Amino acid sequence: MTLINDIQKLTTPAKHLLTSLYEAMADMIEVPNSVLPDRLHGRYNGRSCSELQRPPKLSDKEQAKLDAAEREVQKAIRIESYVSDECCEREIQYLEDDDRLYRNQITFANLMEIEFE
Repeated sequence: MTLINDIQKLTTPAKHLLTSLYEAMADMIEVPNSVLPDRLHGRYNGRSCSELQRPPKLSDKEQAKLDAAEREVQKAIRIESYVSDECCEREIQYLEDDDRLYRNQITFANLMEIEFE
C-alpha cells in the first residue's frame, strides 16, 4: 500500500489538498543518477520521483509487440470459450469484435475496389 492510495481512499475535503501536496513533493524530490540503473538516468543530474512513477513510453516496435501479445491472449480466451462450449455440448457462443469486423470489412472493400461511405 502506498501513500497515494491511502490519500485516494479519503472522503474528506483534505483529499484534494493532500493529493496536491503529494504531487508537489514528488516533483521536488530528485533521485540522483548515481543510484539509478543506467536505463533510468535523467538528462541532467537525476530524475524526479514523479518522472520515475510515470509509465515508460514505448517505442513503436515495443508497442507492436505488446499489441501482438494482447491479440494472442484474446485469441486464447476465445478458443478456450469455444472448446468449453463444444465439450459441454452447448451451442458455440461466438465472441464478436465489432471494431475488428469493421476494419476487416473496410479492408475487403478497398481490395475489391468497392466504393463505400
